[in-house]
Amino acid sequence: MRKGFLDFGLIMVAVVVAGLMFLTPGGLAQQQRHPSPSREDSLKRFLQDYLAASRSDKREPTRYSPAFVDLKDDGTQDVIVFVSGDFWCGSGGCATLILAPKGSSYRVIRRIPTTRCPIRVLRTKSDGWHDIGVMVRVWYGEGNISAREEKLSFNGKSYRTSARRSVEKIPGDVVIPAAGEGTPLY
Repeated sequence: MRKGFLDFGLIMVAVVVAGLMFLTPGGLAQQQRHPSPSREDSLKRFLQDYLAASRSDKREPTRYSPAFVDLKDDGTQDVIVFVSGDFWCGSGGCATLILAPKGSSYRVIRRIPTTRCPIRVLRTKSDGWHDIGVMVRVWYGEGNISAREEKLSFNGKSYRTSARRSVEKIPGDVVIPAAGEGTPLY
């Protein structure tokens, strides 16, 4: 009888381990994959061109933190990019870009001028795209400042701030953590 119990226990452990191998935190839709070196190079070239068009001729130090995620559950890796540096950051935060692949480059879905990390991909969806949670700084007069997470929802063309402001209880996964300096762009 003891041998049968051990056999059953080993089978159950094997089933659980095998099942866990196929799960990812937050589900497959939000799985962050490492892009190929050519995709990383393509992203860097796109950012250098796109961001240079928004600045003066100065090449001030700029860093970026990308997260390659499937925002539409279609197998395509979109990119959320947190951009930092003196030109891109202010008292409210730094710039964040949401990009979709376009051929061998990218197109901008949304540029958000003032966000803070962490940035999360939420399990909820709007118009077929996962909602995104970003930290924003809020001023309450008299010098009172706090931060809260806001939900960005896709409206068919771009991501917009949702009417529902507090999203910390919506399940999701951090794709760009609060810590980290990012990769030098130039």
